[in-house]
Amino acid sequence: MQSFRRIKESRMAIFRRRGQESDTSLGSSRMWLQDKIVLQSTVIAVFLLILGASGAWYVLRLQHQHSEILDSNVASIRTAEEIEIIIREMRHELEQFRLTQDRSRLEQALQKKQDLESWVAQAHALSRSESEEAFVAEIRRGLDEFFRELGQEIEASGGSPSMDGVQRLVEDTLTQQVLPNAHQYLKINEQELQNSNEHL
Repeated sequence: MQSFRRIKESRMAIFRRRGQESDTSLGSSRMWLQDKIVLQSTVIAVFLLILGASGAWYVLRLQHQHSEILDSNVASIRTAEEIEIIIREMRHELEQFRLTQDRSRLEQALQKKQDLESWVAQAHALSRSESEEAFVAEIRRGLDEFFRELGQEIEASGGSPSMDGVQRLVEDTLTQQVLPNAHQYLKINEQELQNSNEHL
C-alpha cells in the first residue's frame, strides 16, 4: 500500500515538474514572440519616420527650386522690359531730332548709355540658357554699334549730324536689330514663367 502511494506521489511529482517546465517554455515563447513583435514594430516605425522625413525634405527642396526659378524669371522679365523701354526712349529722341534737327536730342539719347548697359549686364547675369545668352550678346553687340555711330554723328565735323546716318540708327540698328532681340529675351522668360506656374 505504501509502495503504491510512493509510486503515485512520484508520478505526481513528475507531472508537476513537467507542467512547470511546460509553463516555463510557454512563457519563454511568449516573451520571445513579444520581443519580436516589438522589434518589428520599432523597425517599421523608424522606416516610416525616415520615409516621411525624406518626403518632406524632397517637397521643400522642390518648392525652394521652384521659388528660385520664379524669382529669376520675374527679375529677367523686368530687366527685359526696362531694356525695351530705354531703347524706345532713345529711338524717340532720334526721331525728334529728325523732325526738329535739335542736336540736344541726340545727346539725350547718348546719356542713356550707362543706364542701359547696366540693365544689359543684369540680363547677362540672369541668363540661364544658351538662347538667353545669345539674345543678350546680340543686344550688346547692337548697342555697341549704336552708341559708337551715335557718338560719331554727334562729333561730326561741322557740327551737323547726318540725317541719313541718324535714320539708319533708328530703322536698322534699333528697330531691326536691338529691339527684336530684346523682345525675344522677354518672350523666353515669359514662357518659362508660364511653364513654372503650370507645374505648381
